Amino acid sequence: MKQLFTFHNSIWDTLSFNAVYDTATDLKELDLLKPPYDEFDIQATLDKKILTMIFIGVPSDLDPPVRTFTFRYTYNMKDGSVWERVKLGDKFYSIDQIATMASKDGGLNREDCIKEVEHISMFLLTSLMVLLATKNAQKTTEKIKKHGPKSRKRPREYDYITTIKIGKITETQRGDGDGQSSVRPHLRRGHIRNQRVGKGLSEVRPIFIQPCFINADESWINNQRKEYRIAA
Repeated sequence: MKQLFTFHNSIWDTLSFNAVYDTATDLKELDLLKPPYDEFDIQATLDKKILTMIFIGVPSDLDPPVRTFTFRYTYNMKDGSVWERVKLGDKFYSIDQIATMASKDGGLNREDCIKEVEHISMFLLTSLMVLLATKNAQKTTEKIKKHGPKSRKRPREYDYITTIKIGKITETQRGDGDGQSSVRPHLRRGHIRNQRVGKGLSEVRPIFIQPCFINADESWINNQRKEYRIAA
């Protein structure tokens, strides 16, 4: 089974680097931070706004091109390691291979290239695991129909595509009152809470409080951009 995850473009307006990694830290402490499948892909469109969130200190005059990347993750359940690859054209390459090509063809520093691609890759993976744990994130999975055995069309690459977007938000706040501006939601991070349980509440057990999207007023909800689709 080949599975692709993609993020609705409104998701990027709600995340912060700290909220994602603080939530992931607590998930990991309770052994809950695990990839969803043994192998899957994440596709994301990265622009300056997202790169600024991932990398601290991006120059204000930097104008990077908007590009869509597909990362493939292979998860080893025995040791918890993850192998990452990046798609170029119709093939997937390891980060080491990508760095070698970038240093040879583009004159980039190989070690810096490895660090930057790994950083992007791990942020996407961590964001996915946090969003899958988010209480009111909406996950829509579409089963992709395969072409018939005699079809001349290009085979469809994925069996399932899951798009993650902001679901229903019940905790809202008012806008400016003039009807012109809207309040965007943000992700309230998940965290560990020590809860008393057992007879006489004599025991303390750590539980995980799910992250959730909060603070979106009706004008923002009504004006969300249409969900984009990615062809298989």
